[in-house]
Amino acid sequence: MELYFCPCSNSVAYSHFLDTIRNVKITQDELNGVVQQEVIDEIITNVGTEYRLWGLTSDPSDLRNFQQLQVGDILVFYHNGRLLGKCSLKYKMDNSDIAVHHWQTLEDGGTWNNLLFVDDFVELYVESTKLDESRLFRQGFSKMNGADKDRIMELINLPPQAPTMVTAPTQAINNTSLNQIIDDAFKNHKQIVLTGAPGTGKTYGAKKYVESQTSYDKSKYRFVQFHPSYDYSDFVEGLRPVILENSFNDDPTFVRVDGVFKAFCREIILNNYKEITRNAINQNQHIKKYWIRSCNPNRYKVTEAYQELQVIDWTQSKNYNVGDIVYLYTSGAIKKITHKCIVERVNIPFDETIDDRKFWVNEDEDWNKDRYIRLRLLNTLDTETTLDELGIYRLQGPITLTEEQVSKIEHNDNIQSEEDNVIDFETFKEKYLELEEKDKFKTKYYFVIDEINRADLSKVFGELMYGLEESYRGIKHPIKTQYKNLTTHIINQNGKGEPLTFDCFKEGFFIPTNLYIIGTMNDIDKSVEAFDFALRRRFEWIEVMAKDVAKDSLTEMLTNANTTQIDDLVAKINALNDVISNEGKSFGLSDAYHIGHAYFKNVDVNDPLSLEKIFNRNIVSILREYTRGRDTEYVDEFIENCAIALGVNYNK
Repeated sequence: MELYFCPCSNSVAYSHFLDTIRNVKITQDELNGVVQQEVIDEIITNVGTEYRLWGLTSDPSDLRNFQQLQVGDILVFYHNGRLLGKCSLKYKMDNSDIAVHHWQTLEDGGTWNNLLFVDDFVELYVESTKLDESRLFRQGFSKMNGADKDRIMELINLPPQAPTMVTAPTQAINNTSLNQIIDDAFKNHKQIVLTGAPGTGKTYGAKKYVESQTSYDKSKYRFVQFHPSYDYSDFVEGLRPVILENSFNDDPTFVRVDGVFKAFCREIILNNYKEITRNAINQNQHIKKYWIRSCNPNRYKVTEAYQELQVIDWTQSKNYNVGDIVYLYTSGAIKKITHKCIVERVNIPFDETIDDRKFWVNEDEDWNKDRYIRLRLLNTLDTETTLDELGIYRLQGPITLTEEQVSKIEHNDNIQSEEDNVIDFETFKEKYLELEEKDKFKTKYYFVIDEINRADLSKVFGELMYGLEESYRGIKHPIKTQYKNLTTHIINQNGKGEPLTFDCFKEGFFIPTNLYIIGTMNDIDKSVEAFDFALRRRFEWIEVMAKDVAKDSLTEMLTNANTTQIDDLVAKINALNDVISNEGKSFGLSDAYHIGHAYFKNVDVNDPLSLEKIFNRNIVSILREYTRGRDTEYVDEFIENCAIALGVNYNK
């Protein structure tokens, strides 16, 4: 068994690694119409119906390695000094048609026609420092021998290590290409992280991508920024002091309230359910609520009105929806739930209401309110269920009912109608699961977490960490959250708490399958929390390099600058960052410490002193922070060389 080093140093090679090695096995069906059947049969005989694929060119060096390779040899892939994965050779063949099908052609018309069919792929996470120590940086596909081979064998047999960074290809990432890179990443993971030096436009790029995908529809995305105080209650759920809608006083009560992420997931799921009900020709465009409100017979003759009119317009003090069910509790001497109605219309102005003045006890009373709802009578009730039995001890205004409360009313009264079936959880689950399994939720939703590593992630995500896995998403995989035994409350338009009448998370919280998460982070920030391996491996990583985004970003920012001025500024910024990469090594600096284009967004390209002011007022302080605790003489020399590269004077 021999060992071969497979570098993925450029964007093309890295994309090949993602497309045909790491992300998915390729089925032989993909080759139908690409090559003759006998070639497909040859692959099936020697490889099987699924395969992973690497390719070498016909250059002398590649051809020599291809000829030497034997079945069982090990291929180790690396990118930016980091080991990415290993696999073993199962079969090899020369076929340009397959190569062009998977990877297209080179600029000279050639391709990677020397095909290596591999299997037993194992993803690796080996820190760059371990590779630095072994001096294993190579150019081109190469066979490992001697001590180098022994060192690599030692590394690839180690238990997985949390990576410093697993990066995407360092190609030119402007807004358009970044969108494509994010799209490609989402094919493999439903959560990604944009990482890179400060000022490289990670947050801006994430916002632009989400907005382009949602047509600026804010109902389809959320944006939050993590900070050290951010916790589980902010993100998932927690206990909050809330004044309840039906409380006797204004004393707050601690109740279970959704955090921003769980609340957004709930919205997505209910929107998905709307798609289901619409497909099922259900006219309700929402999961209906059940209300109870009082009716004072000393002010309005409700029984007589319904005997004659069948519909009545009532003052609208709450946020009703068409299709909601309203139970009328007749107060006074009756003290019973007497009528069951459905909301037929909402937000009716007074001049469009039904003329029902003859049922007013006091015809001179002013009923001219801002808006009304129309209630159509479904049934008159003769139930013995009392307010006390429903847990309602004071009914001053309309309140929502839970499923359990509705069941008590309907069970005792034994009245249900076709148009008024309670949407029970089991019915919801059955319908939702059916469409989920058929992948019918085509609307994509996005959740952007800026500065994702500035919070204690393990505490913020809690048990949600496992729900991020695509295989554990959806209603089949409910997660028991910390406050699972408590009723969830929502904050209504009056700022008061109301218990949910229907909870799609009744069996546990789950992350919808059509939600995509984008995080942004600057991994050199010393004040942030670590991104532990358990969470790290659940994200796809995209490294946004300062040198790759500068030109396109500055062109967009500096609208008064011409192409020549932009090119000159980009060249200076690149020269500055080259100094940081090269001379900065003695201070432990790397590409991650580059200066991004955002620091130059206010530069006046027509003022020779403008760039110098930015350097001395903004960038010098950053460079000093990078080199804190080091010898002042050497630090000043380093900063001086940075200034020279940028073409400005350093004011010590």
